[in-house]
Amino acid sequence: MRHHVFLVPGYFGHRGSWRGVGYWDGVIPILQEAGLVPHPVRTEPAGAPEVRARRLAEAIESAAAAGNIGAGDALHLLGHSAGGVAARYLVSPATRISLPVGLREQIRTVATIATPHYGTPLADFYASWQAEELLGLIARWGRRWTSEERVRSLMDWLHRARPALERRLPEGMAEELERLLEAVAESPELFTAEAQEYLSSLAAYRGALPQLRTRSMAQFNGVVVDAPNVRYLCYLTGLLPPRSWDLWTRWFALASFLSTRWGRWQPPPLPNGGLIPPEKVVLPDGGRPSEPVRISRRHSDGVVPTASQLWGTFRLYAPVDHHASIGRLPMLPELGFREKGGLRAFYLRIAQDLIQLDG
Repeated sequence: MRHHVFLVPGYFGHRGSWRGVGYWDGVIPILQEAGLVPHPVRTEPAGAPEVRARRLAEAIESAAAAGNIGAGDALHLLGHSAGGVAARYLVSPATRISLPVGLREQIRTVATIATPHYGTPLADFYASWQAEELLGLIARWGRRWTSEERVRSLMDWLHRARPALERRLPEGMAEELERLLEAVAESPELFTAEAQEYLSSLAAYRGALPQLRTRSMAQFNGVVVDAPNVRYLCYLTGLLPPRSWDLWTRWFALASFLSTRWGRWQPPPLPNGGLIPPEKVVLPDGGRPSEPVRISRRHSDGVVPTASQLWGTFRLYAPVDHHASIGRLPMLPELGFREKGGLRAFYLRIAQDLIQLDG
């Protein structure tokens, strides 16, 4: 029996893997090393949970039609951020997304990382400013503006400015810039087509941000009930706002404040009163603390309150920001989650859960 894991991107996520700039590029090799068969899913960046869940169903059916999934194989859905909401939507008996009975019965696990199961006040804040409508307007303009010639011109400028940028950018951001430039240099035509497709999706699909509001997720949870015979596992992230005057960390502090204080949202209680044993913690260097770690309701990963990420069985906590948990551009690059080995340790533990807890 093989274990397949379908990787569902979060809000703004689109391509699962593509030339170093895909959503899950830093994660896929780790899961393969652990013996899993990863399937990065293409979704609509700002699409509502139902739309994103349909893309997930299409990815599962496509893999089965290609002969990549055997009758006795186990399927696991791993969603980051809003991707976890889409995974829950797909498997819930309360929703009606077409998926062959045999494939549906092969889904063993819904695992979520940094997912706003109870919403995030940050979505309340941005939704109140009609952010998705503005985003659609910007995307439509960007789609018309984007051409291969302009992409090349932009990349030429970035190449010229690269030494100056690297002196000012944190290490993690400099690495992201390098991967982007390499991807464009490899195939500017394909990169331009991908950018246009992404912007077209942003212009056409909406609904994720309003759904991630705290009141909307309360209604969602009352309807989208859990599926029987499916395990629900959750992996938490979060930090207290750092005490630093660096601009990047100040932005994290502001986002953390908004994500925990906007409106009158009351998060669910933390497991064990917020006291997490060392064996359930992965530090940025891949190790574990010598003593239990205490988190509070003020903890947030800069996007989602830690308490809102609880759904099903709590398995692991990583004291990192929202983006670092998938090995992408972190809000707090100095923590070095990917560079110091924490990312690898985190996903090896997740893979171990998916394989060993099955059965």
